[in-house]
Amino acid sequence: MLSLLPFTFLAGSAASPVLFSAQRDYAVPAPQAVVLADFNGDSKLDVALANRNHEFVTIILSGSGAVQFYTVGRFQTSLAVADFNGDLRPDLAVARHASGTGLLPGTVAVLLGNGDGTFQAAQEFAAGRSANSIVVADFNGDQKVDVGVITTDGITILLGNGDGTLQPSIALGSDPLAIAVGDFNNDLNPDLAAGFESGGTAVLLANGDGTFQPPLPLGGGITGMALVAGDFNGDGNRDLAVGSSNDFRIHTFLGNGDGTFQGSGFMSAVSFSTSLAIGDFNGDSKPDLATVAGNLSGVDVFLGEGDGAFQPPVHVLATARSESFAVGDLNGDQNPDLAIAGNNDTYPGGSLSLRFGKGDGTFHETPGMRTNNTITGIAAADFNGDGKTDLAASAWEDRVVVATLGNGDGTFQPPQGVILIPSPGRPSLLEAGDFDGDTVLDLAVALRETNGVLLLLGNGDSTFRMGQLFPTDDPSFMRVADLNGDAKPDIAMITFLSGSGYSVSVLLGNGDGTLQPPVTVPAGIAPQSLAIADFNGDAKMDLAVANILSNNVSLLLGNGDGTFQPPLNTGAGNRPVSVAAGDFNEDTLPDLAVVNEGSVDIAVLLGNGDGTFQPPVSYYTGNPPRAVAVADFNGDQNADLAVINSNTLSFLVGNGDGTFALQLTGFSTLEVLGSDISRIPIPIADFTSDGKPDVAVPGDGRFGRIGIALLGNISP
Repeated sequence: MLSLLPFTFLAGSAASPVLFSAQRDYAVPAPQAVVLADFNGDSKLDVALANRNHEFVTIILSGSGAVQFYTVGRFQTSLAVADFNGDLRPDLAVARHASGTGLLPGTVAVLLGNGDGTFQAAQEFAAGRSANSIVVADFNGDQKVDVGVITTDGITILLGNGDGTLQPSIALGSDPLAIAVGDFNNDLNPDLAAGFESGGTAVLLANGDGTFQPPLPLGGGITGMALVAGDFNGDGNRDLAVGSSNDFRIHTFLGNGDGTFQGSGFMSAVSFSTSLAIGDFNGDSKPDLATVAGNLSGVDVFLGEGDGAFQPPVHVLATARSESFAVGDLNGDQNPDLAIAGNNDTYPGGSLSLRFGKGDGTFHETPGMRTNNTITGIAAADFNGDGKTDLAASAWEDRVVVATLGNGDGTFQPPQGVILIPSPGRPSLLEAGDFDGDTVLDLAVALRETNGVLLLLGNGDSTFRMGQLFPTDDPSFMRVADLNGDAKPDIAMITFLSGSGYSVSVLLGNGDGTLQPPVTVPAGIAPQSLAIADFNGDAKMDLAVANILSNNVSLLLGNGDGTFQPPLNTGAGNRPVSVAAGDFNEDTLPDLAVVNEGSVDIAVLLGNGDGTFQPPVSYYTGNPPRAVAVADFNGDQNADLAVINSNTLSFLVGNGDGTFALQLTGFSTLEVLGSDISRIPIPIADFTSDGKPDVAVPGDGRFGRIGIALLGNISP
């Protein structure tokens, strides 16, 4: 049985947040590193992000969702949390280059926390060139926090004064690549382990006064790109895990307790490890390892056996190519979770992916249905008349349309009705309507390759019987509404004809299970999507059409008989691909939300009620948007926007006056997307019978992926 999992979104605005059952993903600017701490004293872990290409550090408070920015300069590389001024409040240290090349001296910036989630202005302290990975400990035994940082000049030690300032740096070694802290000889002094570009990996035993003994190589010539210390075999001595750039493996060195180590074991990794951390992900009190593998999206988790050995990895997907991650209990269930910072070369900015642990070594996946097919259309409706929302889906590879009954609690029964589409037709878009007038819902199926609309007539029990096929050009978008005022469902669709391009067509329904031949309606150049509403207040349905090549929206005013007036075009942005209608400013007049693929934004056009619109106001989405839907997702009586981006479902929360607040959190659709969902209307329906709009997201369900993601709305 399929279920919707209860997790909470956070919002970074004054508007009420949209809360959904899903993993969380934040659109954030170019994150390079992430740390977790309770910055405002509410006993919840907050997030700090270093941003390589921006001047500021990003702080996200988990309780309120507030997002803050603090200027420290560009080229930030690493973060650490400690109490640098002895006030028992967590502060931040940020390592950064002074230039993009790293040739100038770098710095360590200290931001003192005020204990309420805010920070004082950054103080900068000189470090060596190319300041990189940073660690904190009391290296000289004065009960004050010191800093160790990787630089081109060596391992730089900056001793703390206890008031938030740092003393001039001392350099150790040369060409270090990674660093970790641990008491490797059990003398209660924090030692260092470091990977060196030319000298493998070594341990530097501390003298307790801020100085260190010469490096002791671990052996094997392993160049450590990432290091972490922990007791992997339960003998009370610190061990080391080393992510090697030599062989793309994670090597473990078991400590003897005197600063020396036994020969290494190793675990295979997909790519070289750039970040390592320890957590007990399965609750057996044995340390497990987690690592970011270079150029991949996500984290590999290796469960520890407690004897120094580890199980094969479990891969946890994230939204973008992962740079860094942190481990902590982010949702208060006592299980360690992952906060993964990532970048994606295909669009500006990056993401923070929060992945929630189950406590058994696995992590909650995207809730939904595994279909083994690309889902090219979804219709959500009550097909058997029991008052619960059911689902119908079109599966591309198997050429079938499948219906499944909803239980009313967010779960669904096994498929009831399966219709095989005759070859060579392939089902794409789906829309529900009573096309034969028997008060039982039917399905309109847009067919590719055979090109037409197939009506599947409902039997009232979520099964369907084959109806007639009505020829059209190649269909790419479809909506159902009464376009001629006869109380019978009609179809407005966008089709493609080789040599002629895209066009808008209308098929009027006869109410007996048949459709009239398609009539072409002029619009702009290369229409992609359409919305249906009465835009001029004459009680006749009109069409708003997004045209990707003419960069505008065509308004087609209806005559009330299924025909339309010549298009009225209005600019909306660069390459509009999707459009939706709703009342965004509570004046009872329909407005428009337009997805602009080229300008990476959502344009909102407020309607004047006469078929004209006010100039567009754009909201940048960070990731390329592909489709939009309208509903009151957070229960504040204001219309909100759900936006499918290149790899997330995000939300613009409506203020009720025609303006919106961009919610930084979103739902990861990395496992889902694959089909061209810019042409699939996003199904919005109440799957859990609580009166709140839920969301179903279609996508590529091949190769074990999720084909339909189901998001349960848990807003207050």
